[in-house]
Amino acid sequence: MRLPDVLTAELTYKCNHRCLFCSCPWESKAELKDSEMSANEWLSVFEKVKPYGVKHITFSGGEATMRDDLFEILDGAH
Repeated sequence: MRLPDVLTAELTYKCNHRCLFCSCPWESKAELKDSEMSANEWLSVFEKVKPYGVKHITFSGGEATMRDDLFEILDGAH
């Protein structure tokens, strides 16, 4: 089985509402903000999809730069 070669990782539900093109539909649901995956969980996802042809990862959110562990996730995805 092959997957699409691009994975979009929506890293966070946090959002600072500063994007002119905002498309964050879950911002009104406060309970989702406490259910983010950890950096280790994301790294596990990246390892699991690699054998299925995923070659590129895009990062989104909310606002992905609001994560304290963003660089750990980016390094692991690399």
